[in-house]
Amino acid sequence: MARMRTLDAFEAQERADKEAHAQSYQWYKAHGICVKCHIEDAVPGKVHCAECAALVVAFNKARAKWREAHGLCKRCGKPLTETDGGHKNCAACRAYNARKRAEWYARQKRAHKKK
Repeated sequence: MARMRTLDAFEAQERADKEAHAQSYQWYKAHGICVKCHIEDAVPGKVHCAECAALVVAFNKARAKWREAHGLCKRCGKPLTETDGGHKNCAACRAYNARKRAEWYARQKRAHKKK
């Protein structure tokens, strides 16, 4: 009779797999190799080659479109509520986006002052 793995053993293996993946990702990134296909050189300053980057963009667009069609936040996938007022993102993601926009704007303003 086959022995069933315990939940602890399963979780330990899952943690080990995540750690191995993280180490592999960092190795490929450090060596300038695409972290997705592990074959092509990554675009300078990026982690994917041009072909894989295009695939990632296409996947993200398709996922956002699917989420929007199913009444989910385009960014995180949580269900949208009536309080979201017809927005395509939930309140938490809108707040995050606003904070990131403000940070970007502040960096741009500082960069232009230096010139």
